[in-house]
Amino acid sequence: MRREHGWIIGLLIVGIGLFGLVQGVLLPKQALQEAEYVEAQRDPTTHDLKRILPYKHPYMGNAANLGNLFNHLPLDHLKRTYQLHPETLTAEIHYQVAATQVDGTMLHKSLIYNAVAAFALIDNLEHLRFNFTDRVYMTSRHRMESIFGLDWSTLLTEETWKTVVQQPLTSPDFVQQTFDEGFTVDAGK
Repeated sequence: MRREHGWIIGLLIVGIGLFGLVQGVLLPKQALQEAEYVEAQRDPTTHDLKRILPYKHPYMGNAANLGNLFNHLPLDHLKRTYQLHPETLTAEIHYQVAATQVDGTMLHKSLIYNAVAAFALIDNLEHLRFNFTDRVYMTSRHRMESIFGLDWSTLLTEETWKTVVQQPLTSPDFVQQTFDEGFTVDAGK
């Protein structure tokens, strides 16, 4: 009987030790890694292409797909609504915040990145309007194609995406030049 109690107490101690290890070390480490990953997805230079590939679609009229795409791109933490204009193949993203409340460089990087991602993944999307409460940023497939100079479908491999889209976005000069050439800015809606 004493021997059985010893085994039970030993297993109980091992169980409590393993529980403490999982709760005190492994789960917090995993939560930290998940938080770091989510934060990295807000930066266009570290965003994971694999997160958005499931939203490739031939038609911009699929509102659920377009919404899910932008839910997985930088600026996803900003409240927004969508309006689609199928007659002009235009998607409008209405952010419920002023553009001046977002870091300028990060805003420009994110708008460039999000536009390239949308044009690469949605085959018939021709125009994008990013509406903030104080400014409107407009771009087109044609403008972005003239800057990046590639067939959109060739961008959708991880290596090409990093080299052609993400690495250039680390250069402030590239971001400014691309933004100036690729976007029209209107002060107000």
